[in-house]
Amino acid sequence: MADPTAAQDAATKNYIDNTVLGGVVGPFVQLGPAALQTYTGANPLIRLNETGGGTPNLMDLRTAGTQHLLLTNGGSLTVTAIEGSPIGGTTRSTGAFTTLDANGAVTLGNGNDNITLNAGSGIISASGDKIENVADPTAAQDAATKNYVDNGFVRLGPASAQTYTGANPLIRLDETGGSAPNLMDLRTAGTQHLVLTNAGALTATSIQATPIGTTTRSLANVTDLDANGDVTLGNAAADAVTVNGTTTFANPVTANGAVTLGNGNDNITLNAGSGVISASGDKIENVADPTAAQDAATKNYVDNQVTSAAWALGGNSAPSSNIFGTISATDIDIRTSNATRMTVGSGGGIGINATPVATTKLAIGTVDPAGGIGLGVNMTGTTTSTGIKVTNVGASGTNDAGIAVSSSAAGTGTGIRIGGGAG
Repeated sequence: MADPTAAQDAATKNYIDNTVLGGVVGPFVQLGPAALQTYTGANPLIRLNETGGGTPNLMDLRTAGTQHLLLTNGGSLTVTAIEGSPIGGTTRSTGAFTTLDANGAVTLGNGNDNITLNAGSGIISASGDKIENVADPTAAQDAATKNYVDNGFVRLGPASAQTYTGANPLIRLDETGGSAPNLMDLRTAGTQHLVLTNAGALTATSIQATPIGTTTRSLANVTDLDANGDVTLGNAAADAVTVNGTTTFANPVTANGAVTLGNGNDNITLNAGSGVISASGDKIENVADPTAAQDAATKNYVDNQVTSAAWALGGNSAPSSNIFGTISATDIDIRTSNATRMTVGSGGGIGINATPVATTKLAIGTVDPAGGIGLGVNMTGTTTSTGIKVTNVGASGTNDAGIAVSSSAAGTGTGIRIGGGAG
């Protein structure tokens, strides 16, 4: 049979397989074939291009009048009323789905595809169902997972204690804004209990009936503790409380156990202002011997000073190498009733009620005007003794005098009297 030419001529197989139809060379898709058609050509299986003035759908597949697959002239693919088999199970689409209505399981992608859900100004709803196997978020707008929330935040009202095993600090906050809000403010029934300010001050108030740390103690350091009332450290005599660094206690501090200030390298300052630092009658032990003038003296320092470097009121048992006096050019005063009675001068002179003079070995001040005696020697009971003895007179000079009596003013007194008489 010849290939057809008129519209109503019978078509031959050759015409169908090879004739251009609508600008496309056959073969064509057969409607209702008894067996699957096989296509081995190099061109796409179906390639349609609508260029007319209207906008018909490029493809519209239906069964019993129900639309299942619609590819519009604008390139939108709509899949509806397809049951029992996932979309893309055999051949995946890389285009965008505007409407997807599947009554069965739907698999999007094959493990290496990027899948974008874009509802525009609408809403993407899970219809109250769970979304499972979501990776933990990293970017700010990633969807959060239960694991991220449970392990990344402090839960309010948990049924049991949360466990944190991360390497970073449990809670780390840094306020860098223009204002200065509190970093932490914990309250019950509106009453403030624990406040950590932007400046780093920790204030604990209205905590009653039980000392801080009774149940769970903190092993970390408290850098600034500001308490409006009394502070109790420890809850038993066996507790050791250690305070490191600079610490100021403005209010009474009660410790039930041993208290250690510093860790061996800290300077600890006790400053009572105009008040008193009291040991309450107890000993202060393990004090180092003093070196500076205002250091506290120890028993060891005082005992050694009394026995080796000081003269005790009750007398000393000192070795012959010890001295009583000064090692500098300083006079030594001996007083009674806070008045100087005798002075040993640094120049070697001695003054009794007189200023010592280096050239005078013994200077005696003015004696009492009536019955006074400047130098008295009692010779009672003696036989061969000498009251005053001057030796070697003139041994080195002709102007020497053993005893010289003189006066700076005229008078009737006696310079030397031997024998009885007044004076």
